[in-house]
Amino acid sequence: MIISATKQNKLGVPQTVWNAKSPIMVLLDPGHGGMIEVAGTPVYTTAPAKMSKFVDLEFYEGVWNRAIVWFMASVLYQVGGSYSVLVPEDTDITLHERVRRAVAISKQHAGERFKFYYHSVHANAFGVEKAKGIEVWTSRGQTKSDVLATIYYNQLNNLGWTMRPEMGDGDPDKEEDFTVLKETPMPALLTETGFYTNYEEVKKMMNLLTMHRIVDLMCQAHYDIIKLRLL
Repeated sequence: MIISATKQNKLGVPQTVWNAKSPIMVLLDPGHGGMIEVAGTPVYTTAPAKMSKFVDLEFYEGVWNRAIVWFMASVLYQVGGSYSVLVPEDTDITLHERVRRAVAISKQHAGERFKFYYHSVHANAFGVEKAKGIEVWTSRGQTKSDVLATIYYNQLNNLGWTMRPEMGDGDPDKEEDFTVLKETPMPALLTETGFYTNYEEVKKMMNLLTMHRIVDLMCQAHYDIIKLRLL
């Protein structure tokens, strides 16, 4: 295994791993910003947006996104997968910078046998608390992204939560020209796994065993993409 990393998370997992035996690399993008320290005080970088408060708990989407991404990186690292965490920082990075980093990685290895796809990790929110479930998004139109998104959708369906498909074009992904989906020069998908504005669902999302189950299913989707040679 060839490891290319100058930064590691607190668990010692490399930010980027290239493994010639695993030539499909997933570019992992934890959405929004995380928790930083300002004058010794924890500060959520995207407050008051991208968070929810209930009587007995608080949820910070950017922190959760990062936990899922680094758990995924940890699993892929252990099994010899190829991946890169595009945003190792806890500060919020612009959408265009996220795209720029993805483009830079793909150009760095242009002409080699590596193939890439982009996975933006998010949790969902809505003004009505009863909203719940899982969505998978791609850019508009039928592309290879739709094929990958269906793989992720089918695996996440095994979580047993409500699924929120849009079947108008024959596949379950929802479509919107989000910057990170439209401007990346590779297949790209965005997962919204659970609504943190739903008290019952957010309690499940914050359960460590559930988080690991989500990661296992996302990693299985990645393995399916490799096994089925979808890139």
